Amino acid sequence: MAAWIRRHTRYPSAARSRRVEGTPTVTFTVDVSGRVVSARLAQSSGDPDLDRAALGVLQGASVPAPPAELGAHVTRTAPFVFSLRD
Repeated sequence: MAAWIRRHTRYPSAARSRRVEGTPTVTFTVDVSGRVVSARLAQSSGDPDLDRAALGVLQGASVPAPPAELGAHVTRTAPFVFSLRD
């Protein structure tokens, strides 16, 4: 899941131009097919552009399906790292 997040996260241009870095944390729930059914900000990065970008990655997304033995819905919390050094 971490690799999927890294591939799909885009640095907001407004935050990049202000040279803002941060790591918002998002809690999300995925159904058995990998569809994200809910996502909420668990911890703010301190910058609204970065927070919105992190939430935007997951809202309405399809991610790798979780193993069936984990049940119909799986909830996880993940960091979204926005660093100008990467």
